[in-house]
Amino acid sequence: MKAIIAVNSNCYHGYSLDRAIEGIKKSGFSAIELTATRGWTEHVMPEMPFKELARIKKQLKEEDLLPIAMSGHCNLMDPERLTDFLENMEMASYFGCRFIVSSIGEAHLEDKVVDESDLTNHLISLLPDLERLDLTLVLEVHG
Repeated sequence: MKAIIAVNSNCYHGYSLDRAIEGIKKSGFSAIELTATRGWTEHVMPEMPFKELARIKKQLKEEDLLPIAMSGHCNLMDPERLTDFLENMEMASYFGCRFIVSSIGEAHLEDKVVDESDLTNHLISLLPDLERLDLTLVLEVHG
């Protein structure tokens, strides 16, 4: 299997997604990890008008950039954020991503849930949708 190296659009935090796509393409990359992190880098978000999401999908195709992953970070320890993450999973599938990425907790805030069994149950609850959408969940830890 050929290795794919992607650039996360979050490398262009503070810039538009159009600027991120331009820079990633000019740098010679052929794959992108789109960022959908609420309150941080909102390059693509589930509540965006469908017409805008379709425009972005078309732009990626025209630029020959493979959307391999979706950075859909949500605090998966917080049951109130699971709906947000499910929406990010649906959006990742729409873009044809193979991977959906999230952190386990929140890097900058005190977590509401500290029981590991709660986290495990939250992750297990995502499995049917991950399978249905043919996505692989990638978990990042903050260090």
